[in-house]
Amino acid sequence: MNIATAIKHPPDEPPPSWFARASNSGKAAAGIVITIGAIIGSFVAADERYAHAADLKQLGLQVEISQLETRRSSLSDKVFDLQQKKKTAAEQASLSRYDLELKDVTRQLSQKRELLDLIKAGK
Repeated sequence: MNIATAIKHPPDEPPPSWFARASNSGKAAAGIVITIGAIIGSFVAADERYAHAADLKQLGLQVEISQLETRRSSLSDKVFDLQQKKKTAAEQASLSRYDLELKDVTRQLSQKRELLDLIKAGK
């Protein structure tokens, strides 16, 4: 401890901290910086807690793809079963209808997968 500090502050008192020595404008600036940091930090923390729109869109597409795959599997089984036996006129009509629906589901599935790939690539 130098003599000037010892004269201003007796040995039984600790020297003042940097904050106590700072000017009022310095204290105000420090307070503003700390406040802005706290606000930005809270926004970042809140943003991480909630799902983003792209994540929800991706999850929705994955569910739709799963449903379409299940439907496609069911239709494929029906078409296969009908193709294996002699068909009446009603069964032939059902086979045609199932075949058209199977093609439509396959097309939708392809479109959804392409869209999902685009969303994943955009991340």
